Amino acid sequence: MLDEKFNQHENSNIYLIAYVKEIGVFGMSAHPKPDSGPVASAFVVEAGQDRNGTSLPVVGDEISIKISSRDTNGTFTVFEDTTPAQGGPPLHLHHAQDEWWYILEGEYLFEVDGEEIHAGPGATVFAPHGSRHAYMNTGQGPARSLVTVVPGGLD
Repeated sequence: MLDEKFNQHENSNIYLIAYVKEIGVFGMSAHPKPDSGPVASAFVVEAGQDRNGTSLPVVGDEISIKISSRDTNGTFTVFEDTTPAQGGPPLHLHHAQDEWWYILEGEYLFEVDGEEIHAGPGATVFAPHGSRHAYMNTGQGPARSLVTVVPGGLD
């Protein structure tokens, strides 16, 4: 029954995430359907390594790609960002990408559409597409965050 329901929607712009309970009720959530091309096989990127073999310097930060947009057909990108003390990118925006940071170490000051956000280890910060944002490592040593960008393409 689940396969029949899914196949009816296979060619639409929506795919279904469904959980079938004993009584046959579907819980559904609509999301854009991902591209149907091949994606990467399972892989691991070890600590301190980069999916592409070498990290990228970006406005003073060091970016290590963990999951590239090529791996996900452009659905998302994940990278580790190391920001030097008092460093960070200037105020900017992404027209198409949502961006969020999970702080691994250090202290950051973010600005998202004029709102100041202080974030330390364990915090998550979100900047929706179209928002003007910047951040700065406010500490005396390097700070690190795990960044996800949806859709991918910033790598």
